[in-house]
Amino acid sequence: MKYLLIAVIVPLSFLELIAQNSTTLDDIYGSESAKQVKDQYAEQLEFIEFYNENGYYLAEVPASKDLQEVKDIGEVEKLHDGLPDITSRMVESKILNVLGYNFRLNENKVQYYRLDENYLLVLRDVESVRKNLQEIAD
Repeated sequence: MKYLLIAVIVPLSFLELIAQNSTTLDDIYGSESAKQVKDQYAEQLEFIEFYNENGYYLAEVPASKDLQEVKDIGEVEKLHDGLPDITSRMVESKILNVLGYNFRLNENKVQYYRLDENYLLVLRDVESVRKNLQEIAD
């Protein structure tokens, strides 16, 4: 578990810099250093990119769901001031950049965030997203 966190957190720190500065690894580190980072962390970067595209979805609030246990999306910190508030439209359109917000991804538990009265942002657990990526790669 400790190594999993390191494997995910180290590349996330690189991607956080990118998200904050709207730039690329090449711009930050120079093309040769960026290539080394990409080569060294290729698998982790692939997972992070895949999670950002496939790790979340929009769901209607079920009548039986106790919203007391669901976090409000407003409680999620933006990693820099230029990011918009998360809306159901962003989630539905798949334009949400998960990396720009301070979500604490869970290894084996789905997380729910209330967007409004009707919709939830659902963050898939890391384990199932990793399995999904592996199935696609095979």
